[in-house]
Amino acid sequence: MHRPVWRRVAVVVATVALIFGTATSPALAADAPPAWPTVSNGQQNVSVTTAQYLLRYKGSTISADGVFGSQTLAAVKSFQTANGLPVDGVIGQDTWTKLVVPLSTGANNDAVRALQVQLNRYGYGLQVDGDFGSLTGAAVTKFKALFSLGTGTAVDATTWQWLVGSTPPGEQVATGVTFKSMQMSTTHGSAQVYVLTVDLTKAHVGLIWPGKVAQRATISTQANRVGAVAGVNGDFFDIDTGGTGASTGPAILDGHDLKAAVPGAQRFGPTRPPGTDNDYVFGITSDGKPTITTLDLDGTATTPGGSFDLQGLNQYAIPVNGVGVFNADWGATSRKRATCGTDTNRAGACSTQTREVEIADGKVTRVATAPGSGQIADGHTVLLARDSGVSNLSGLAVGDSVTVNYHLESGNGSALQTAVGGLILIMNGQRLSLNDDTSTLAPRTAVGTSTDGLKLYMVAVDGRTSSSVGATVKTMADIMTTLGATQNAINFDGGGSTTLVARKAGSTSVTVRNTPSDGAQRAVANGLGVFTS
Repeated sequence: MHRPVWRRVAVVVATVALIFGTATSPALAADAPPAWPTVSNGQQNVSVTTAQYLLRYKGSTISADGVFGSQTLAAVKSFQTANGLPVDGVIGQDTWTKLVVPLSTGANNDAVRALQVQLNRYGYGLQVDGDFGSLTGAAVTKFKALFSLGTGTAVDATTWQWLVGSTPPGEQVATGVTFKSMQMSTTHGSAQVYVLTVDLTKAHVGLIWPGKVAQRATISTQANRVGAVAGVNGDFFDIDTGGTGASTGPAILDGHDLKAAVPGAQRFGPTRPPGTDNDYVFGITSDGKPTITTLDLDGTATTPGGSFDLQGLNQYAIPVNGVGVFNADWGATSRKRATCGTDTNRAGACSTQTREVEIADGKVTRVATAPGSGQIADGHTVLLARDSGVSNLSGLAVGDSVTVNYHLESGNGSALQTAVGGLILIMNGQRLSLNDDTSTLAPRTAVGTSTDGLKLYMVAVDGRTSSSVGATVKTMADIMTTLGATQNAINFDGGGSTTLVARKAGSTSVTVRNTPSDGAQRAVANGLGVFTS
């Protein structure tokens, strides 16, 4: 049985400045311009990147990496000296007004890159290439309309002040649900981030799925199927060629146990933090509280020959020498994959010793020496054994009495209404030890909660593009923490699976809001949806 893991890991969290944006909000009154941000040594954010590009335009040779270090400090002081400003190394109002330059279409330089970085804070998704062409011009026009700054594509000092100093509004998806997009700086470069913020006092979240465990569908299909107003993709899944499509971890739908976790190395996804395994889930309790806990299968079958423990529920892999249970939730997909590989080698051979029995109304109705396929009837149960586990079923014949009982038991004792597996980033306010290797930069999806448990953040990060580097699991934790998800956070499947969807005003179906790296939505095993009724 699992117990909560209390790991106190000392982590230095890089300061990540997030400024939200969307290009679809109504115009805002442009009264007094916002204050210029104060940027100083040690900061790491989009304002730093903007200032660095402007300093480069003014002749500095520093890199525009978003990190205010010693080279940037020296460049700022040099610029202040040259322009008769107080030499304090701090970029405040007086320094900003000397740094910014008028721009118009046709320009191609680092000042345009600074402009593009700022426009991307508002969700325009521009390539930061320094070319003030039609796309950048269109973004400027929309931005100026957003803040009632006039028409045209010319960028003057007032436009710069609104660009750099303001916080863009979000888009209301539904009551208690907002969507924002942003360009942000991380320790590995700039990333495009999409955020759904859910007020759990006004909306709720639940598992979405294709309708069967061993089945896949796009997140928009899964969300629309059950009327979700927004959502993100969920757990890692059996994505091998010809695979079942079933998710790796446990899953609970509306209080109903769908499946348990596969054993050991049968999992898919990044290396888990020390002290965690495949049984960890993000869950919603029966009284609507978010939590992170474990789910273990507690199951027993009793036959005329005795009782034995069950070691799998609707899983694409049963532990070596184990017996698993399958029901109608599994679907019509062959159950053979569940007898292949080992607990330490996902690619291992399939077992040559298998046995399967089907049970209805407490009686054996079918016995086979090989795993079957086809839809299991409602109310019927299939027991599938591999390796030495077949001895538990070997004496059974049609007509024998068999009693099967099982349920998923949480490690913290909570009754869960919703559960979905993933890789834990933050648990009970403590950050875990996470990989930050640049070779793992990828599109990523995560969900996390505020300290008071009243806000849920659902996040997708683009990756593998020229305008977004993606994230490691560590930088994903940085992003979640900065957003406000300081209590619990879980990393879901990433890469081509990363998808965030939300309804637009007046629509009854969701729209993809991020940029899937496959070029289109990938069919996935499950997700987390947002509901307002």
